[in-house]
Amino acid sequence: MSIISIFNNKGGVGKTTLLYHLGFALAQKGKKVLFLDLDPQSNLTFNAISPDQVAQIWQDEDEYITDFKSAKNKNIEKYNELIKKPRSIHFILKPIEDGLDTDIDIKPYNIAKNLDIIPGRLSLQMFERTVSTNWSNSFIGNPASLRIISAIRTLSDKYISEYGYDYILVDTSPSLGDLNRVTVALSDFFFIPCTPDIFSIYGIRNIGATLKIWGKEFNTLFKLLPETQRSLFPKEIVKLIGYTVYKAQRRYDANNPLKIPQAHYNHAANIPSEILKDISIEFIKKDVDMQNSIGDNSIIYSDNTYPAMSQKYNKPMWMLPDSIDLEPADKSTISPNKDLYKTTLDNYSKFADDIIKRTNNDN
Repeated sequence: MSIISIFNNKGGVGKTTLLYHLGFALAQKGKKVLFLDLDPQSNLTFNAISPDQVAQIWQDEDEYITDFKSAKNKNIEKYNELIKKPRSIHFILKPIEDGLDTDIDIKPYNIAKNLDIIPGRLSLQMFERTVSTNWSNSFIGNPASLRIISAIRTLSDKYISEYGYDYILVDTSPSLGDLNRVTVALSDFFFIPCTPDIFSIYGIRNIGATLKIWGKEFNTLFKLLPETQRSLFPKEIVKLIGYTVYKAQRRYDANNPLKIPQAHYNHAANIPSEILKDISIEFIKKDVDMQNSIGDNSIIYSDNTYPAMSQKYNKPMWMLPDSIDLEPADKSTISPNKDLYKTTLDNYSKFADDIIKRTNNDN
């Protein structure tokens, strides 16, 4: 059972598209998967759920996000009905944010067989501010502060225990802020999606420097806490399980192994050495091959407009050709490329196999 964050200090690397399709690929292999959308932009949520459904989820929660206790007490019957349905991650975290003792049992939103999601919400930045204001007090063992900074890990462990997930896949923002500090650092594993450019190289450098700071902070915290409070956190800080080059432009005439423009190849070829140079060995999983990308570059190339179609219809790319929901104009575009759409399943299946191997979750 593994909690995996996807993380890069660089936006526009396609991490949400990658994570979405990885979840489906794992689910089709019989792994039970939960998406946890912790990027306030909520792109993963909109990839998985229609905009109308997301809007309804958010609208039903609005008064609770403003003042959870007041809204709950104003109409208990309405609240009891509300929590029978899937709710956003901020709604679930809101009682903890407000210092309440409410322990909400919320069922995830089902997307497909073996695949669920806890939807994101734009207001999640409010929870990040609460994490920030409580960070210092956690070092003196303040119970409320410790509950807040460990809330996401505690919630993840709870869902694994109650629903038997093999994987929780966590989407994160490109920020190096406090929400990612308590999300990424307290995950079991993380991996880095990289576009083949200088920006991703600098993103890796920033991640390495930030992990050193986070590691020192959590090691200090763990030493200060008694065992009863230390149990709120995982036994080890997060481990890197690899990287993947993503969204590269294929060039059949290119004179390099990846068949991409040479300038892009030069950056892609430097990624393993940058990781080993900039990310401390304590944050790298011992038995993984960092010289080769996850899935051996199986998802390296850009899929053109396919991801946009995927988000429009809330389906992975390989399911689109057989969808009965396609608008005529989209059907005329997708049908001639049916085989190319379906090939994406093979690519993500190979990527998923390597994720399973690298997390030692092949039982």
